[in-house]
Amino acid sequence: MYKHAISRHTDERVVRDDGIPYYICAMKKLVPFILILAGACTGQENKNFLGPEAQFTKSGLEYIYLNKGNGLNPVLDEEVKAHCILKVGDSAEVWNTRTEGDPFTFVYAETGFIKGWTEIMGIAKVGDRIKVIIPPESGYGARGAGDNIPGNAYLSFDIEILESNDLMLWIADSLFGIFKSEGKDAAMAYYDHLKSDTSGKYSLNEKQLKTVAGLLRNDGRLNDHFAMTHLRVEEHPGSIEAHFALASVYNERGEKANAIKELNRCLEIDPENQVVLNRLAELE
Repeated sequence: MYKHAISRHTDERVVRDDGIPYYICAMKKLVPFILILAGACTGQENKNFLGPEAQFTKSGLEYIYLNKGNGLNPVLDEEVKAHCILKVGDSAEVWNTRTEGDPFTFVYAETGFIKGWTEIMGIAKVGDRIKVIIPPESGYGARGAGDNIPGNAYLSFDIEILESNDLMLWIADSLFGIFKSEGKDAAMAYYDHLKSDTSGKYSLNEKQLKTVAGLLRNDGRLNDHFAMTHLRVEEHPGSIEAHFALASVYNERGEKANAIKELNRCLEIDPENQVVLNRLAELE
């Protein structure tokens, strides 16, 4: 019986390539921190921003339904996937997951984000699309937040709840720990054990294997890093990123022929991938 702990929560901030800060919350999922640091109306006197159909909560949130779904309310500690559009008042969009292509995922928690966000999550159901104005009392009050939100600002969101599911447990930290304490064979056996679990509570996606490989590399465990990168390709043979990562490892190990082989597999998936073509030209 395996008794290794599965990591649920990690808190740290990072910045993505375009300079937008991200917040890593439960499950180490990247949730755009811009969600609570931008998108402010500028404190107008008239609080009825959304017209005669608007509804108000006791705390002063103003909202309207753009679409009503037939799902259930998210439950605390569930993983919620949603689309969100932010604007600064009526001006251009600050952030839009719809145009970026991917919704964001977060864990619904009583202490998550700001009070107004938690409150609207208690109202919204899966399938709902809601436009909501969060007043300063449920946002950042008179103090504001950095350079993006002035004091007494109203936060404007267009939110669509796509799905809500039980929180899956990520395995990266525990698997890395087994690599360090018991070695590669024990870690691989543990992975196989989790893979055979049919409860659906463990997250075994490619990002997990990538995370473990990165942790091993940073710890100087290069042979284990190679083994995990190879496993990543075996588990996700249709991933260009996985094959490209393995090609890089092969190249570092002086196995040029194998590196070229993996790059050619990348091209089988995407024949016009310029990054892969450039790397292949360098090696050949």
